Amino acid sequence: MFDRNRKKALSDALFGFMKFPLNRHKPFGQIQLLLFLAVFGMIFTPLAFVKLRKTAAFVGADPSQSSAFQPAQVLNGGDDYAAEVEKSGFLRQIAKDSGLSEAAKISVCNLKRECRHLQGDRLPESVASLTKVPIAVVLMHKVTTENISLDTPIYLDPANYTEDASDLAVGEQYPLWKILAEMLVHSSNIAPNQLIDYLGWDYINEVLAQRGYRFTRVESKFAGEYIFPADIGFGANTSTADELTEMMVQIYNREHPGDDILISLLKHQHDREMGFAGLVNSSAHWLGEKTGQTSLVLGTTVAMEIAGAKYIVTIIDDGEYSELAIRDAIQAIANYIIKNGDF
Repeated sequence: MFDRNRKKALSDALFGFMKFPLNRHKPFGQIQLLLFLAVFGMIFTPLAFVKLRKTAAFVGADPSQSSAFQPAQVLNGGDDYAAEVEKSGFLRQIAKDSGLSEAAKISVCNLKRECRHLQGDRLPESVASLTKVPIAVVLMHKVTTENISLDTPIYLDPANYTEDASDLAVGEQYPLWKILAEMLVHSSNIAPNQLIDYLGWDYINEVLAQRGYRFTRVESKFAGEYIFPADIGFGANTSTADELTEMMVQIYNREHPGDDILISLLKHQHDREMGFAGLVNSSAHWLGEKTGQTSLVLGTTVAMEIAGAKYIVTIIDDGEYSELAIRDAIQAIANYIIKNGDF
């Protein structure tokens, strides 16, 4: 198996090799060029095979065995998935009227796990900072099961530096709670990079698998526009609108120790241009949210309350996206529930 340590070693070798000719005062000779291409091929051919195999495992998964198709495995009840999709036509109309792209994925659930879906089981091109929710969930699992204090100091390794919107500084120590808070409230990139090192890739994905998530995996650290952290990973972070919605349902149902902490942090998220803004002129009450954006995708998973009942809405648009379209879609979903009393 092409393990992560070997990948890191080969990656370091490649970057070291790349630096060598760049420091020379003359261009590549034929021998250096051939050597570079050979090393490049040796490293990225097996990586491409691993990526292809992983993609095939997702795309070729038997839908009848997939948690995204079988709510009994992850959503624990309600109508079967096909029946819920049959009742979800209003989401397609809302997506069209709001200006979402045809690629948009939507999942809506109440806390009783009665859900509606529009392509909610499909993997988007990226999940961007929405991946910070599963990282937070796994961190709370670790600290609560191992009795670790959130005051535990953690050193921010300079190797995890990238462009960041928080006030964290590498080379300094911060308590775990501060790192967690900066990740969820200000969507720090340095914070989850350090938490990935703290938790370990394998541990993160084992916990997610144990909780029944088939498609939610953490395989990459976070990078800004120009600066990449060391050991960034060799895969894509993945999830679906359905699984992110289920994760938020578990949080707002307080099904696991530490969920109260996550609820309090999601309530203070700094970015309020999508779910929060979409509910400003609605009788629905915004409870909390996590947003995510890259050049490939824009999305949010938001908790709201309508007439005493809580709902989770996740929208991920990896087509020609816009904040306005997502805002309008969230408002339209809330208004639909208000008008009809439910789904």
